Amino acid sequence: MYAAAAGHTAILRTLLAMRCCCNAPELAQGAPLRPQVRPALGRSPLHLAAEAGHSEICALLVRAGGSLLESRSDEGFTALLSASSGGQLPALQTLLSLRADPQVDVDRSSPSRNVFHLLAAGNSEQHQACIRWLSDFLCQEDPSQAAELLERGGKATGLPRPTEIAKPQGRTYLALVKALRMARRRCDEDFGRGVGGG
Repeated sequence: MYAAAAGHTAILRTLLAMRCCCNAPELAQGAPLRPQVRPALGRSPLHLAAEAGHSEICALLVRAGGSLLESRSDEGFTALLSASSGGQLPALQTLLSLRADPQVDVDRSSPSRNVFHLLAAGNSEQHQACIRWLSDFLCQEDPSQAAELLERGGKATGLPRPTEIAKPQGRTYLALVKALRMARRRCDEDFGRGVGGG
């Protein structure tokens, strides 16, 4: 846990070579005997590495089979959502290159907060950079998916939209508005060419 959170790649490689467990549920089973390894809030080493922006460690954990890419913390976060919450662009990029699901919701039972809701809550240059990169990435794949994620929420659902979470007229808000405009424009272009989304 500590090696992943602190970015100690060499130590983590050694631990993985010794077949040490890195998945939160399995770590929790050993917790009564060793409370020092109890995963905080159900977070695995992958969650901690993603939140801290250690992209190399994220890749190492997933490729070595030491962590499940879509495992969830007690808060409902996957590693991708942890990276987003922390505004960690390199970790976000790495996790997406490893096939993390960008459409994942925090709450599994119904459409709820997504990656853009978490990015909107952050008011830093890092979060804004993540919004710009992720919206461009998603628009290249499927602009309608990007638009849906950026627009999710509203009075009917009781869930605020990402733009409603961000500080009005702040830089994060402006990055979200620009991303939404780009997604809508690309949807319109695809529609004009007869290309279907999704």
